[in-house]
Amino acid sequence: MVHYCEMEVAVGDVIRLENCVMTILDIDGEEITVKLDLDDEPFPVIGSLTLSRPR
Repeated sequence: MVHYCEMEVAVGDVIRLENCVMTILDIDGEEITVKLDLDDEPFPVIGSLTLSRPR
């Protein structure tokens, strides 16, 4: 399943999602590094997102 969301974010922003809190750690071009604090996990997950526009 793919969801599309358009929003402006900056390093340090904290976004509450359905089952986690996402913190923006770094923005480098079209790649955003985030920390996810999942509601049902004891430790945070670090990952990256790649920005793209819908076709």
